[in-house]
Amino acid sequence: MDFRGGGPGRLGGEHSRQELHAGLVCLNSEMPLDIDLQRLLFEAVLDELDADGGDLVNKAVDVFHKMDGSVEYEVYEIPASSRPLTASTALPE
Repeated sequence: MDFRGGGPGRLGGEHSRQELHAGLVCLNSEMPLDIDLQRLLFEAVLDELDADGGDLVNKAVDVFHKMDGSVEYEVYEIPASSRPLTASTALPE
């Protein structure tokens, strides 16, 4: 089942059909996405969300882990109705 679709502006996944959605976090990495990296990225996005109020209702977060270790976030509404909010940070070592 495709929950994600094509990302901002190209929604086609299951979440785009829901009137009320609990939120979606999509992890992406330029490196192999093993379970330890998944946990680290998920913890980082939860910390970022907590700093911004923590509300993911009817929102999706794409997390992009770059080869240099930096992390970028893109938050968009489900269904996409506005320009995405982007931010970046570095993972703890």
